[in-house]
Amino acid sequence: MTGAWRRVSLAGLLAGALVAPAAAEEVSLEYVRYPAGEQEDEAFLPRSTLFVEDLATSVPRGDFKLPPLTSKQPLFALLELAGEQRLLVFDRAQAGDPFFSVLYCDAGGDGDLTNDPALKSADPEALPGFFEPPPLDLTLRAGSGRADYSLRVGLSSSALLEGGELSDPLDLADLSLHVTTNCCYAGDVAFGGGVCRLLLADANVNGRFDDVARCAVAEEEPVQVISATGDFLYLTTAGAVEASDFCSLGNVLALGKSLFQLRIDAAAKTLVLEPYAGATAALDLPQDCERLFLASEDGGTYAVMLQPSRAAVVPPGTYRVAGYRLLRADAEGDVWSVAAAATPRTPFFTATAGSSTTVVFGEPFAPAARVPRRAYEESAGSTPESVPVEFRVDGSAQEVVTDLRRVSGSATKIEMDAVKTHLPKAPAYVILSAAGKIAARGAFEYG
Repeated sequence: MTGAWRRVSLAGLLAGALVAPAAAEEVSLEYVRYPAGEQEDEAFLPRSTLFVEDLATSVPRGDFKLPPLTSKQPLFALLELAGEQRLLVFDRAQAGDPFFSVLYCDAGGDGDLTNDPALKSADPEALPGFFEPPPLDLTLRAGSGRADYSLRVGLSSSALLEGGELSDPLDLADLSLHVTTNCCYAGDVAFGGGVCRLLLADANVNGRFDDVARCAVAEEEPVQVISATGDFLYLTTAGAVEASDFCSLGNVLALGKSLFQLRIDAAAKTLVLEPYAGATAALDLPQDCERLFLASEDGGTYAVMLQPSRAAVVPPGTYRVAGYRLLRADAEGDVWSVAAAATPRTPFFTATAGSSTTVVFGEPFAPAARVPRRAYEESAGSTPESVPVEFRVDGSAQEVVTDLRRVSGSATKIEMDAVKTHLPKAPAYVILSAAGKIAARGAFEYG
């Protein structure tokens, strides 16, 4: 990936350098409740889905006041949102209805479901065995106040969807309940002549927007991507937010050369950027980044860096490069985006106050093909008819490229995928036997 590429100025691609104010910046946040029936060409709206496992046919323990119910066997579920329990009750509009068609919810959090409106199917002609009422709008605890929140709810029966009937008594294993976020918070951070647009999204569907990312490491899979748990923060200086502007939420935010501590107050609808006042450590970055993520070894700091300087600064600590996104132009001027994430093999480095540390990641990249560890172990000692093979691209810190795409231009000489024209053509492979003969050949597929 290095030979035909040339570096381009991020200032030419994005909105320009950001200059931080000396005092704390309070960013006003707008609560964005998603519209119904949005189209594919509308603005990007981040969503996350949670599958609810604890369903019951009897009322859970608690002080609940229920409306009169029609169903012989109503369905109950408890949601944990912002530290509060909210009861959902699924009922039928008519006793003979083949599936649930009414949802009651303790929207106010007072335990009384009789003072909240019943929600009926948003689509009367929905698939038999699928019930999706209008969005569920709530107010949840947020610090010392309350904040708006919205969910979409979907309940389905595999038996009815496959043309059968519900069992009597009800078989809970046949039912699937999922809830999907239906809102986010949006704001603009202005520095000098540039504007950074941001979105805050509840990634783990727990009713909060301030869960700082922590990295969960699966040591038994040393070459798999490390997952960051926490909420999502989308950042861009290029106008409208897109899915590729994703970051996991950090408690440290660097905008250009400026370093901040980040705090969110959903009740007050503000995001506070406090200029970092403590000792700092310098980082010597090997290449220009559009964004860079650092996770501390102790889990206490997750730093999100947008357009960081090659001589970046962070709070002192021991970090791993959790991920990054690069923008590069090829020889014909088409611009490409490369995103990568850490693996358990990605090393930690120590950033010491008052000194500079060289950080290694990114180029040169190396392609590799491997049999996943689990498949290898399962086939050990046998002669399977087939095994899965993964194609991957590793960076210089043992990180894995998670996305490679062309973001602008049409002049490249790189062969592109015939269907997904923003992606390069998937690589081909040839497998040789021990005797050097071709045993198999083909091409990988995007998954």
